Amino acid sequence: VAVEVLPSSPAARYRRLAGALARRRAFQASYFLDPDARASLAAGGMLERADVVVVSLLYMRPYLPAQLAPRAVLDTHNSEVGRLASMTRHAPLSPRGLVARAQARLVEELERSVTQELARTLAVSEQERAWFDTIAPGRVDLVPNGGDCEGLPPRATPPADPEILFVGSMGYG
Repeated sequence: VAVEVLPSSPAARYRRLAGALARRRAFQASYFLDPDARASLAAGGMLERADVVVVSLLYMRPYLPAQLAPRAVLDTHNSEVGRLASMTRHAPLSPRGLVARAQARLVEELERSVTQELARTLAVSEQERAWFDTIAPGRVDLVPNGGDCEGLPPRATPPADPEILFVGSMGYG
């Protein structure tokens, strides 16, 4: 089951971000939360039947009932702490850089809490594996990005009816 809810307008996104800043909470804790979607997901009983629940990014943690944390895996695409640190370094006076600076400690607390709460964490680089291992020792696995170029070599000619499946987001900050 895939659930993705993004506030529909820039004004709605800014209101959610401002609310998180005012409450001194990491914006990832509720930015993508839609109570109706969460209730619908819980009502189906699908999560309870799952052997493993993969939580993709911190943003999706609010959709996981607390009792399922022992069999949940956090699939990180990066450390949010590292991403905010990069934004702070490279654009310190931009709106994103200022928000990143304001959110850094809060996001670190959230990332630490979720990583410690869930059964496992998947990291995509050795650097991120090392970071996550400092906050959840022995419960982090390295699963690097990339494809098997030797096992799946490029085709000599494209197929007659090519199809592409993109799984992810085109709106990455």
